[in-house]
Amino acid sequence: MKPILLALLLALYGCATQQPMQMPKEVLVPVPTPCIKAEEIPAIPDYESKYSEERDGVLILRMARDLAKSKPYEAALRAIATNCSTT
Repeated sequence: MKPILLALLLALYGCATQQPMQMPKEVLVPVPTPCIKAEEIPAIPDYESKYSEERDGVLILRMARDLAKSKPYEAALRAIATNCSTT
């Protein structure tokens, strides 16, 4: 009987000596923000081969012209992505 009573008293004593829990005063949470404005995004070029149903030769020529249009657009997007990743 004594060991049970001693264990009960020790358990109650351990509960009575706990320090009060301290709540954090300020929590910093990162908030995602866009790194560019909507007006800085370049316009998508008008590709000629997008909805073309012509013969293969004509389609290949249109795709070659589209490639020339897509190079400056791709360069602008790469510049924006580089600026966003470094800030």
